[in-house]
Amino acid sequence: EFVQDSPGGLVPTLRVHAAADSPGAGAEGVEVGPPAWRVIRGAVDIADFIETSCAGPLLLRLPGIDLNLAKVYLSLAEVLDGHLMGMTKAAVAAALEPDNEGLQREAKEADRWLLSTLEDVDLAVRESGGPFFFGAVFSVVDMAFAPWIDRAAAMLSFLRKVDLRRGARFPGVQAWLAAMEARPAHRALRLDDETHVRIAASAWISAVGPVPRHELRTPPPSWSVEDDDCDPLAAAEAAQCLAACHVGVVALALRRAPQCRPAVVDDMLRRAAGAVVGGRSLALGSETLDVADGAAAAAALIFVRSRIAVPRDMSERAARSLRGALEAVADTLVGKECVVGLLEEE
Repeated sequence: EFVQDSPGGLVPTLRVHAAADSPGAGAEGVEVGPPAWRVIRGAVDIADFIETSCAGPLLLRLPGIDLNLAKVYLSLAEVLDGHLMGMTKAAVAAALEPDNEGLQREAKEADRWLLSTLEDVDLAVRESGGPFFFGAVFSVVDMAFAPWIDRAAAMLSFLRKVDLRRGARFPGVQAWLAAMEARPAHRALRLDDETHVRIAASAWISAVGPVPRHELRTPPPSWSVEDDDCDPLAAAEAAQCLAACHVGVVALALRRAPQCRPAVVDDMLRRAAGAVVGGRSLALGSETLDVADGAAAAAALIFVRSRIAVPRDMSERAARSLRGALEAVADTLVGKECVVGLLEEE
């Protein structure tokens, strides 16, 4: 149905169904067929429709918001979405055929378009005084940009090693990201960078097959369970989530390493949970595993670690703590070099 309503894949897209008691419905001479609807595409038209046709708080016509400028910004959000998709597709195509000069040029051009659009976004935020698009006023414009800037930050870091959150190139975007991440509602709903990348990578593999490993980056080091800046609440959340889904997580781990004994996987997961909350040593002591069991258990742990999704499973900081703990336990089994190899495979 979505493809029918939005053949080009544009989001947001809204289908508006006709009311059952609309004028003429069921009247003599009026044929009553399937429910009628109309489709509204794009953030500008959808926001305008909701504000003018539906009860509830205003979205665009608010004090401190220039209506015409807001519509321009909403259109810019759609441009950013398009260039982000273009950069991702071009990067994958270039990775699949590294000797194709035409594809390499197209990838570089797509990079320039995306970065140029982000410079426009950065300028808009800075000219308003920040940290939002209309200065201190948080608006539907900021909501419209939220998924695309977050995704751009993740994909540029992963594919191009461009860090939107640091450096001097995008100070307005950096201030905007910090302000958005300080909002509890956004923080609770946003995907973290690794989740964004894993979703995109899954789409690439289903569409074109695996991308050559040399074109991918190993996931950045996770937050260490021994970090002085650890968050006790995040650690407790991570351990609680693992305990609540314990049976399912063991089953998931055994999908990657069916030859591994369930009791071994269970013990390694318990070590990770203990390490997260600081209540159990990672050292294996006298019950050291043989090489085969250790390798299988490490592969299972990294398999689980790479399938933690934010916010589906837990918050970002909790995910970082649990990912780090699972890596640390795997490290005790096979060493850092093998853990890096397992991360690359995932």
